[in-house]
Amino acid sequence: MLNEDTNGAPRLAEARYREANESHPEHVHVRFDIERAPGMHLLDKATQLLHSSDYLVGGVIDGLATEHLRNATGATASIGEDGYAVFITATIPPGPAATAAPSVDTAARTAPVALTPEQAAVQPAIEEALTQALPASRVQHAGVLAEQVAKELPTRDQVTAAYHQPTLDEVIDKYAEQYDPDGRFLMPKSLRTVALSYPHSATAAPAAAAPAAAASGPAQRPVISAGYGR
Repeated sequence: MLNEDTNGAPRLAEARYREANESHPEHVHVRFDIERAPGMHLLDKATQLLHSSDYLVGGVIDGLATEHLRNATGATASIGEDGYAVFITATIPPGPAATAAPSVDTAARTAPVALTPEQAAVQPAIEEALTQALPASRVQHAGVLAEQVAKELPTRDQVTAAYHQPTLDEVIDKYAEQYDPDGRFLMPKSLRTVALSYPHSATAAPAAAAPAAAASGPAQRPVISAGYGR
């Protein structure tokens, strides 16, 4: 049962169970879809100015939007898919007989947090999806996990507002930090204000602003972060 996107809460899309590995404990990963207007102007402009791909630039914008969302709500949800999805991860307690409540990837809360009407509306759908996704030895945790995930769920409007909050300067700075930390390929920050005041196109932008991916071929392309899925 997937909740309808009519009550201000994002629409539940899927829930997945993930086994423990060297990097992560046993957990569930829940995705919610956001229905919003496209609003891709920032992605288009930044991609053009950086001579990069919408994959890399889109990941930068999603990361910045996630920071804004977490600062505004205190939740741990992540924004992805160009603002059209929200992801929440909750850790499963070890052992089939464990009684401790699972923890969402966030600082421990000292007092219970009541669900908002939007969160309460989607909780039954989360529990049903988790019941189907969890192995038999973990199904008893579905209800508690559903509550933990629901507590971290922002509203659709909060996600949309956070996605539209990053500025062009923020995107360029974060892109440089991730893919050009040595400052060898992107235009120095001191020159960007002047450069950005002129119209840019793929043929008119200064060559100095192009990262190695555009100038030197695949051998010098920035490494794509495995944590960003599109």
